[in-house]
Amino acid sequence: MILLENKITIFTHMVYAKKSEECRKKLEDEKNLYNQKLKEKEDELKKTASEIVKRRVDLANKNGYELVSKAHEENRIAELFEAERQLDQLLEKVRIRLKDYTKTENYGKYVLGTFAKALEDLDDDEIYVYLRDAESDALKEKILEEAKRHNISVEFKRLPEKFIGGLIISDKNGNYEINLSLSEKIEDSRYKIGSMLHLIMKEVED
Repeated sequence: MILLENKITIFTHMVYAKKSEECRKKLEDEKNLYNQKLKEKEDELKKTASEIVKRRVDLANKNGYELVSKAHEENRIAELFEAERQLDQLLEKVRIRLKDYTKTENYGKYVLGTFAKALEDLDDDEIYVYLRDAESDALKEKILEEAKRHNISVEFKRLPEKFIGGLIISDKNGNYEINLSLSEKIEDSRYKIGSMLHLIMKEVED
C-alpha cells in the first residue's frame, strides 16, 4: 500500500514533469519566435543597407556622369573659344594681306571685273558706287566707262576704310545694296574657314 507521502511525491513529480515540459516547450517556442523575429530584422536591415548602398552608388554614378558631362562641356566650350581665337588671328592676317593686295595692279582689274559682272543684273539707270578715297582716278574712269556701256549713270561715294577695298553698289532710293567689298568676302568665307580650322584642331587632338 502506497503511503500518502509517496503519493504526494509521485504526484508532485508528475506535476513537475508536466510543468517542466510545458515550460520547456514554451521556452522553445519563445526561442523560435525570437530567432524568427531576429532573422526578419536582419533581413530588413540587409535590405535597407542594400538599398542605401544602391542609392549611394546610383548617386555617385549620377554625380560622376554629371561631372564628366560638365567637364566635357567645359572642354568643348574651351575648344570653341580657342578655335574662334585662332580664326580671328587667321582672318586678321588675311585682312593685312588684302590691304597689301589693294596696292597691286591686279586689284584694279579685280574691282573692275566684279563691277562689270554686277551691272549685268541691274535695271537702274542711276546708281551710287562706293569706293575708297585711295582708289586711282584711272580706276574710276574705267568704272564710268563700263557703266556707260550699260547706259547707267554713276555717282561716287566714299567707302569707309573698314571695308578694306572693293566696292559697294546701291540705288539712289536706298532700296538695295550690293556689297562687293573685300571685308564682305572675308565674312562670307568665315564659316567655311572656321569649319576647316575646327576639323584641323580635332584631327590634331585625336
